[in-house]
Amino acid sequence: MVLDADIPSVTGVLRYVPLFAGLTTEQLHSVAGLAEARRLKAKQSFLRQGSSADVIYVVLGGQIRVSEITSDGHEIIYRFIGPGQMIGGMAAVGGMTYPINAQAVRESSLLAWRTDAIQRLMRQHPEIALNAMRLMVQRIEELQRRCLELATEQVRQRVAHTILRLIGQHGRRVARGVLLDLRLSRQDLAKMAGTTLYTASRLLNIWKRRKIIAFDTGRILILRPHELVRLADGPTPEEVPPASNDLAAPV
Repeated sequence: MVLDADIPSVTGVLRYVPLFAGLTTEQLHSVAGLAEARRLKAKQSFLRQGSSADVIYVVLGGQIRVSEITSDGHEIIYRFIGPGQMIGGMAAVGGMTYPINAQAVRESSLLAWRTDAIQRLMRQHPEIALNAMRLMVQRIEELQRRCLELATEQVRQRVAHTILRLIGQHGRRVARGVLLDLRLSRQDLAKMAGTTLYTASRLLNIWKRRKIIAFDTGRILILRPHELVRLADGPTPEEVPPASNDLAAPV
């Protein structure tokens, strides 16, 4: 549905969205006026790899899983998108296709702007175009770092770096440490780190025994973040035996 009576409340949310940073309240009203509200059920897909990129989204609530299927059928999970974050930025260019798949992990709400609407807004408010460029550059830099990790790091480092990256995006300080406040299965973590479920599970179990992490209602609680940073910088060789079926040996 197109937003109407809800525009004032939506404007309050958009004020904290990086894509619209620097806009006045009046300008945010015009942004909200061109948006469509969308609600997704848990596990509902809404953006498919290879389909026409004609809508840009901002997440209002919930959690979105972003992935890609490789030519040999393997799934790579890139990130989890939370409230205030943008997805589908290539729709602002026009004539492109989505390189990723997106699925709601749980019930989620989004705002959507079609290509013609977002291009109109960018012409009216150049700040939006600049913000979109900054966000896209940040994503490219993140992908470059991940490629470097896959090429040069051992599995322990990659898993530790993946958790640290997720802390930066979804971490919440609690009494015992930092809670990774999203629904993340061990298989999801393995796919993000470029390893196997077997290896990721062994590492998590070892780190749990060493009281570096714990599990809180299915979520990862980081008890000693500084230890995770040390593991990301360079683990000791005795921490986990090698797994011959890993995607990138040695472990």
